[in-house]
Amino acid sequence: MEFRRHPHHLRRIAAAKAAFSERTARRIEAAWRLPPQGAAEPQPRATLAPFDGLWDAEVRPMLEAFPSSVGVCYDWEAAFQILVGPMDRLDAMEVMLTAVECGSLSRASRKLGQPLATVSRKVSELERHLKADLLIRSTKGLELTPAGRTFIAAAKTVLEQLNEAERAAAGEYTEPKGDLVVTAPTMFGRLHVLPVVTIFLKTFSQVSVELMLTDRVTHFLDDQVDVAVRIGDLPDSSVIATRLGAVRRVTCASPVYLAPRTAPAVPQDLVDHDVISFESVSSPTTWRYFSAGHEVAVSLRSRLSVSTIDAAINAGLAGAGVIRANSYQVADYVRDDLLLLLLETYEPTPRPVHLIYDKRNRLPLKLRAFVDFVVPRLRDRLRAAAI
Repeated sequence: MEFRRHPHHLRRIAAAKAAFSERTARRIEAAWRLPPQGAAEPQPRATLAPFDGLWDAEVRPMLEAFPSSVGVCYDWEAAFQILVGPMDRLDAMEVMLTAVECGSLSRASRKLGQPLATVSRKVSELERHLKADLLIRSTKGLELTPAGRTFIAAAKTVLEQLNEAERAAAGEYTEPKGDLVVTAPTMFGRLHVLPVVTIFLKTFSQVSVELMLTDRVTHFLDDQVDVAVRIGDLPDSSVIATRLGAVRRVTCASPVYLAPRTAPAVPQDLVDHDVISFESVSSPTTWRYFSAGHEVAVSLRSRLSVSTIDAAINAGLAGAGVIRANSYQVADYVRDDLLLLLLETYEPTPRPVHLIYDKRNRLPLKLRAFVDFVVPRLRDRLRAAAI
């Protein structure tokens, strides 16, 4: 009996095949390849002995869950195509690129949200299709073969061109619309980026924004980021950077804490003070200052260690000790005299703040609109937050 390709059952079979192990998929394929090339008629099951146990133990029970569409089947090619599916070359390219970028199939599996067996099978299918080994798998991770390096370079170009075509077809080059992923440091994003983004969304009704607030360095490709706010010096790269301003790295304490003590006059005086840091209480903390163009490093043992800047600021306001922060983080408290600046002449050079995005041949209008909208507003907010 043939498979009746009813869309409802095909969808259920397609969902079920994701649960197959890589071993199962390979054995199904091996069984399917057993009939002689050019055979006029489907081969009887008797000639497919290696497949019998797998058929009875794993495949038949799944197929029999769909009795209205599947009977006893000798159409092995149809069975294999439905169970394993024809290779989607573009999808296989994306899986391969993700595996190479992540360094392992398991990490690629987690990033793509696909079973490891599915990711491994797609890579293997691509290698069989190309009749070439693309990856060397080892306990240390994945390494590209010469053929793999050539293929990856070409695949990146193909996928970039496809993305450009999709953006053009979706109208992203004719009017601002679509989704944007924006990332910024946690506190800077909450205080300054989020208020600007909310106004942007009211102005551009066809653009949606995913705002990722994190203090880790994100990557445009790995994290699918469109635009990022970065504080600090930028490494040489191909990104486009627009400077927004600069922030100071300040040292401060509350009047309550300083009242019974002598304020530090030089960085070395901090060893006689209670310090609030972001490191372990038991490990030394090093605060770096500058004097006459030379770095002054002071090793300190913190009385209190916290994991967020908000907690450090709250502890400083409560009089628990001396803290270090970026100027925008404590600007309001300094203006209200709730925190007093210390060691200003020894501060390091202010750190630049940039808005950066990946270099592209054509910039989608949603990204151009976002950059043009937020840059002047963030510059204004940074100027207002200066102390």
